[in-house]
Amino acid sequence: MRAEAARSKLHRLFGVESPSLPERSLMRNADADDGARVVALQSWLSSPAYQGTPWDASSPAMELPLYGIAPPTIVASVAETLAQLEQGAFFSAAYLWDGMQRDDRVGAKLKERLDGLFGSKLDLLPADSSDEARAVKEKYEKRIARICPSAQLKKLMRNGIGLSVGVAQVLSTRTSKTRDAQIRTWNNRHLRYDWLLRQYRLVTENRGEITIDPEDDEWLIYEPYGPHGWLDSALIRPLAAPWLIRHWTRTWWARRQEVHGSPIRAGIIPAERDPTDERTFLRQLANLAHEATIRLPQGQDGNKFDVKLIEAAAANMSGFSQLLEHCDSAIEITFLGQSQSTEGQGGLGTQEKAGESTIMRILRGDSQVSEPLRDRVLMPLVRDNEGNAELAPYLAWQLDPPEDLERKSRGLLNVANAVKTLAEAPEYEKHIDKRALLDEHQLPLVAEDKVPPDIPGAPESDPSDEDEQEETAA
Repeated sequence: MRAEAARSKLHRLFGVESPSLPERSLMRNADADDGARVVALQSWLSSPAYQGTPWDASSPAMELPLYGIAPPTIVASVAETLAQLEQGAFFSAAYLWDGMQRDDRVGAKLKERLDGLFGSKLDLLPADSSDEARAVKEKYEKRIARICPSAQLKKLMRNGIGLSVGVAQVLSTRTSKTRDAQIRTWNNRHLRYDWLLRQYRLVTENRGEITIDPEDDEWLIYEPYGPHGWLDSALIRPLAAPWLIRHWTRTWWARRQEVHGSPIRAGIIPAERDPTDERTFLRQLANLAHEATIRLPQGQDGNKFDVKLIEAAAANMSGFSQLLEHCDSAIEITFLGQSQSTEGQGGLGTQEKAGESTIMRILRGDSQVSEPLRDRVLMPLVRDNEGNAELAPYLAWQLDPPEDLERKSRGLLNVANAVKTLAEAPEYEKHIDKRALLDEHQLPLVAEDKVPPDIPGAPESDPSDEDEQEETAA
């Protein structure tokens, strides 16, 4: 009888029939002795995903779950954390990522990357050319800073860059006529990816573990590297080794400096000494501080107390600095795609603006966070307030650097000198189309029929045209 009751409970909890209950419901256990035991049911346990995938040759193929293998050369605890991340469990990886940002180099380079985006002006662009779309754009242009606070966006992007996914909750406030919204980024510690459901699940304080539906207006999922980016693209994976080595190197270097900077005090005690003098000497030596004085009794023929400093002989410290430089360079390349020192020495690109094109490409990729912001925040908000989600404006950061007038003027001067040189060379003058050359360099040209005749390069007048003009004047 008791076994039958147990089978009945298991069938109710994990049976094929899905109970018509909310995500998390409460039921009384009628078989309990006190009749008051409460059993928590979750309808997702009875979903088809947890009952196995039936064979269906006509349905789209489904990829098997993927699990990474952490490199064996990393500390065991960090390797295990990366292995858990590559299985879709973010608890330990989120702790590690938060701790890595305490490193001055990691924190500074991540901040430099984010400041490159958020230091640029954010514009809203109308969805189309209609007056209605422009009006919606102007309306939300005044509210975008409140809807998407920069502090919350930075947290979202930090999680996305380091762990490949960021999750933000869209908190709504409603009035009788409108709805307002604001995003709040969650930490990834209580996030996991469920391979059976193929969705993220998040543990909350008041609703238990919930499934984050990508189409749910309450949640925003930011995946800068696409689905399953934690398997191959999360920056915590390549950063773990240089971060660890950098930490160890600084620790070892500090310990070495401690040893070399504090030489050992060696007390020399004569063979023939008074026990009282010996105790006094050892006490004074142990308590020796800065600008201290110590009493050293003297005897005959070297029979005396003395103090000698024993210092480490090795003075080679280049290995530490070279290893730190290597780790610093690895961290910079991981975040910024290049190595650019704080002393201004050039990395990729020209020496004048080293690596500018590289960081601009990375920032343009980071600016694509605007897509989920529009799809999951602005479009539902505009739908509820304006009645048409397609009127939601686009977000665009002004990432293009300001025009370099000095460089432009140098280029213009070079073009002018080239045209002049070619025009004055007899062997080239008749074969070069000077207007086409200027037009190729995007210089604004006066129309040929409006070029004054006194300007060099004006088209030669046709004699027949001059005759016609004289006849007209007569």
